[in-house]
Amino acid sequence: MFIVPKDIFFDYCEFIFSFLFHFKDKIKFHNPSIFEKRTMGYIGEILTGIYFTNLNYSKKVELISFPIYFIENTDLECDIKPAFKDKNITVCFSSDNNYIKYISVAIESLIEHSDKNNNYDILIFEKEIKRHFKDKILLQISKHNNISIRFINIKVLANKYLSNINKTINHYNESIFYRYYIPQLLKKYNKAVYLDCDLIILDDIADLYNIDLENNSLGAVRDIEMHRWLKDRKIRQEKIDFNNNMGIKDSTKYFNSGVLIMNLEKMRELNATNKLINITLDKLKNI
Repeated sequence: MFIVPKDIFFDYCEFIFSFLFHFKDKIKFHNPSIFEKRTMGYIGEILTGIYFTNLNYSKKVELISFPIYFIENTDLECDIKPAFKDKNITVCFSSDNNYIKYISVAIESLIEHSDKNNNYDILIFEKEIKRHFKDKILLQISKHNNISIRFINIKVLANKYLSNINKTINHYNESIFYRYYIPQLLKKYNKAVYLDCDLIILDDIADLYNIDLENNSLGAVRDIEMHRWLKDRKIRQEKIDFNNNMGIKDSTKYFNSGVLIMNLEKMRELNATNKLINITLDKLKNI
């Protein structure tokens, strides 16, 4: 890649193509390999170096070199479509390499209690799960035609928007915030169940998915552990103060975010993804 004045570019083209057209009919291969098929390209690269090196030595122009950059994951959002045309039960997890063995157990329990009349569309939001871990997870469903597993890499979104959250509250793993992006990334979906990795499913997850949320954004249950803490005189006030700083005025309404039914359509209407990130960043300043 280079930027040059128009007259130099035209001169470069005359130089390089006069050679390439000369070689074109003289180089023949029998059953050429993939590298031999690219011979003209390799010659062109060599000639390009010769041309600009000559310009530099002749002092006709001043050459300036810039650092090389490697850009990956240029698409912030991919087009994710339901895995099945009908009876698509959408289940989302978020994980990293440290939790892969737990998510494997959770998925196995989902499989054990699945119904052959349903289709299970499992989406795992992750950043850099190793390939051999992914292969082991996919092997679990190899004999089940009604179960799909896909890994959704949100590295770019996580690095861009979650890095501040991760630095602000270090004892929380970054992957717990990946659920924020489910409404934004699953634009072709109207509903999903979100589950934490460290769960064992004891019934058909479709029963949870099929609960009618009506016009509500979320389906959740109040956290029983929070109620236990509120009955403990030693830590009661500490928990209340923490919740107040997080904007939770009534600690008895604190719910378990590890099992959620998400009305994605309603959450998109409310611009939930951006609001959740901004609120989290703002509230964590008080901790």
